Amino acid sequence: MEITTLIKPGSSPHTFALTVSAAASIHRSKGMVLVGADLEPWLKEMGNPKKSSIPLFVLADHCAPLIGPADHPNPHLWLSPRRMAKATPALGEFLARLDPANAPLYRKRAGEVKRRLEELDKSLTQQSRSLSKRAVVVHHPSWNYLLEDYGIRVVATVERNDEETPSPRRIQEILETMKRERVDVILTEPNVSAPWGRMLSQEGRGREVVLDPLAFTPNLKSYAQFLEKNFLLLKDALK
Repeated sequence: MEITTLIKPGSSPHTFALTVSAAASIHRSKGMVLVGADLEPWLKEMGNPKKSSIPLFVLADHCAPLIGPADHPNPHLWLSPRRMAKATPALGEFLARLDPANAPLYRKRAGEVKRRLEELDKSLTQQSRSLSKRAVVVHHPSWNYLLEDYGIRVVATVERNDEETPSPRRIQEILETMKRERVDVILTEPNVSAPWGRMLSQEGRGREVVLDPLAFTPNLKSYAQFLEKNFLLLKDALK
């Protein structure tokens, strides 16, 4: 089966815009895998995707419960190995239906991936037990699923949606929350140019930790390595 990736590695799904070539690839496809949870609003340009003749696999449909309000849940499901393990068998079945001749292979591989993700989840759970700090401030709610999985609270979010630019008053409120909750770890991302992380870490006498939700880091060999690398940075800041 040939795979076409619409959103290229290192690109943000939040800023992706549908191109003519991408639309053509969708129309030629036998099926489409989506995150869901309103992460692909550009699909509306093609009409209602659920009414199209193209079979869809929507990750969010297999990862309940979702974080956030029902009409706008957090879409960053791929950053939770626990939820991805839960969804993997359904993805294997979806691929098996698209390509029946190779159905046993898809089911076998889905089972292998599920076991590896469950092992990773157990490892991260074990590592999280040694953390002495259990709360953070986040720039963007990318890592909230992983944080929830391993018992780490988010006490404040700098940019609560993609359009928000935090006001000086909002920054001051976060600094007061950090002081009250005794939180000194701020999670930011490599593609964020705003100075809020540095400002909060300096004013709040905290530590800015850059986690990579979109695999900007070169030479990553696997999804598991990608998550482990980020978790080790988080673990080091919270130890």
